[in-house]
Amino acid sequence: MKQMKPDIHPFVETMTLAELRKFVMLQLEENYEKSMEINDLRTTVDKLTKSLEEARMTISTLTEAQYDKVNGEMGDE
Repeated sequence: MKQMKPDIHPFVETMTLAELRKFVMLQLEENYEKSMEINDLRTTVDKLTKSLEEARMTISTLTEAQYDKVNGEMGDE
């Protein structure tokens, strides 16, 4: 059975251990920054969703009040 060689990018294959360590640390830092940005976006989406739900409730309440007002005026006639 032939053993498969791992698919290693030539750039990484020629690096020294110190260069590889630095490269990996930079990648980890980039990933951490991206995950923080994603968390910030999730927080923003959660806040916007809550605001939207509150707006829908306000619209519903105002619609019901307007409906009650119109029906009350029609009942007076």
